Amino acid sequence: MRENSRQSQTRLSVSNRAELLAGYADGVPVRELATRFNVHRGTVREIARQAGLAARRPELPDAIRVDAAQLYAGGMTLAQVAARLGVSHEAVRSAVLACGGTIRAAGRSVPAVVAGSAPEFSHLTGYLSRPPRHALLRRLLRWASWRARDGR
Repeated sequence: MRENSRQSQTRLSVSNRAELLAGYADGVPVRELATRFNVHRGTVREIARQAGLAARRPELPDAIRVDAAQLYAGGMTLAQVAARLGVSHEAVRSAVLACGGTIRAAGRSVPAVVAGSAPEFSHLTGYLSRPPRHALLRRLLRWASWRARDGR
């Protein structure tokens, strides 16, 4: 390590290492262990890996996972679903894929017409995952949203 480096290197004693591993095995959050032992989160995971402990991946509860997949399928973006549920967009993405969904192009939401207000256009979902650029398609969507608003 360089002499002028701002990083300090913390060597864990055998007893501290054993305590860290016990905490990891008991499910103590990695951030908490890293703070308690003054090491990086990656160091906590590396020590656990070297000890033969399985890597932990935080998973969403089944109910939240299903909600995330339904909200995304309903037309919200990953970021919108993440903000609504208070989780990361990576967690939402994993939930959607785990529930058998597919991920749309980045930043694309499904128009309200396709998202459920006009079921007769649901077969167009793949085509309408992006805003329409063709004038005829834009007119069709305006007509469908008007029709859906009036309950026809």
